[in-house]
Amino acid sequence: WEQVTLTSPLFAIKDKQKLSEYITKYKRFISFTALSERSDIDFGQVLKIAPDGLYDFNILIANGKFDVTIEDIIKHHNYNWDWNLLSNIASLRLTDTFLIKYINKDWDWRALTKRDVNKLWSSARLLTMMASNEHISKQVDWYTITSRCYFPISTDLLLLIKDKDVNWEAISRN
Repeated sequence: WEQVTLTSPLFAIKDKQKLSEYITKYKRFISFTALSERSDIDFGQVLKIAPDGLYDFNILIANGKFDVTIEDIIKHHNYNWDWNLLSNIASLRLTDTFLIKYINKDWDWRALTKRDVNKLWSSARLLTMMASNEHISKQVDWYTITSRCYFPISTDLLLLIKDKDVNWEAISRN
């Protein structure tokens, strides 16, 4: 059924009712991982019909077929997410609480810290955790973060990043 899933025009049909009928009828045979590789499918509709399919979300995201949210990541917490890929999705609305929970994942911290997101980079708790972890800290663009007017200045945090490339001029203005 993998080959059928990869090539059958049944799953690329534009009629939503017929698509729903086909997906429902053949659901137990469909390889949703293989289906994820197709570019001719309305995945918004397929995901509504079969939300619990074993999709390859990384492929769907990379192909622009799935707008992932933090709720999706939490719901599918056992999925092998490509954290580097997720780091580079500007539309993914990350929160400090979410990053704290998933801080030990393989994020692209340089890409994340380039984002100008007050809710993330004004969190002293998140920044302190990042600065305390040498593996993470060496990937962080500390100059950019400390340049922002909402950078939470604290002695503890500054002591942790004092040897990093920090924008001391911006910090002194704040």
